[in-house]
Amino acid sequence: MIAGFWVLGKRERMLTTSWPGVAEILSSWKALLYIGIPAMLTQLLFPISTAVLTHIAADLGEATVAAFGVGTRIESIAMLGSHLRILFRHCSREPAYRRCCFLLVSNFNTSEYSKITPALKSAGNRH
Repeated sequence: MIAGFWVLGKRERMLTTSWPGVAEILSSWKALLYIGIPAMLTQLLFPISTAVLTHIAADLGEATVAAFGVGTRIESIAMLGSHLRILFRHCSREPAYRRCCFLLVSNFNTSEYSKITPALKSAGNRH
C-alpha cells in the first residue's frame, strides 16, 4: 500500500494535499456517478434476476432449486469462456500484443491451458 501511494504521489503526481473545494468535488462525483450508476445497475441485473428465478423455483421443490443452481453454475462457466475469447480477439488488434494474443487464443481454443501463463509472463517482460 505504501508503494502504491509512492507511485501515485511521487512518480505519477496524481495525489495532492490541497483541498479542491466543494464545487469541484461535487462536479467530480457527478462525472463519476454518470458512468458509475448505470454500470452498477448492469452488474446488479444478473444477481437480482437469479434471486427472482430461485424464488420461483423454490415453489416447485428442493430438487428444482438444486437443478437450477447447477444450471446457473454451468452457465457462468460457459459465459466465462465466451468472454475470454472476446477479450483475446479485441486485444489482438494492438500490433504490439498481436503475437501474444494469437498464442493465448489458440492455446485457449485447443484447451492447452498450461501454455497460457508463460505467454502472459513473456508478454509482461517486453514492456
